[in-house]
Amino acid sequence: MVQRFVNPGNQSGTVDGLTWLSGFLTLTDALDPAVNTILAGANPGSVEIRVLGGKHIPGPSITFPSASADPRHATFYLPEAVAALRGGWDGTELPGAPPSGALTVLSGDRGLAGDPSDNCYHVLVPFGPHVGNGQWITDLTIEAGQADGNYSFDTYGGGVLLFGASALMWDVRIKECYAHFGGGMAVLDLAGTHSSLKVTRGEFIRNNAKEDGGAA
Repeated sequence: MVQRFVNPGNQSGTVDGLTWLSGFLTLTDALDPAVNTILAGANPGSVEIRVLGGKHIPGPSITFPSASADPRHATFYLPEAVAALRGGWDGTELPGAPPSGALTVLSGDRGLAGDPSDNCYHVLVPFGPHVGNGQWITDLTIEAGQADGNYSFDTYGGGVLLFGASALMWDVRIKECYAHFGGGMAVLDLAGTHSSLKVTRGEFIRNNAKEDGGAA
């Protein structure tokens, strides 16, 4: 499997994602086929994205189906080529070693810090097909999504919105997110395509919903 790396502290002068030293500066870039060209035309489920510990906030998503001029549509959208999104790395791990456990936060707090009214509608949107067991999402904290919009999708899943896709989450914490439906997470079918999700060693912390499902 091809691996690509995200390191916001990269000062090498080279940004190609091939190593920690030359890692992409943002996770948004690593998920954008126009920047991370390995994603363009890649087979479904063939690329693993490794994210250095720290806080990562989405930039504009050019592929999320409801993308619009509204800056709150910024999200970490996982295209179908992504097999795994893995946090927990500090960049010093030896080849083949597991992540060290560095805190890796995906945050929807993209505007004025602490003001939920301008937060992202969804922090993470897996949209991969049913390849194997689905997209792996591991060792991450997901926080501060605010799905209170007017467009139908923008009322579901403040932390994670999964629709027409399959995912497996391991050691993922979803906290302090809000939605009309499924504050921490919403799992929806899309046009006859069923979604599937398995969560292992996950935590849902202080998530809320206006209607149904504070956690999910």
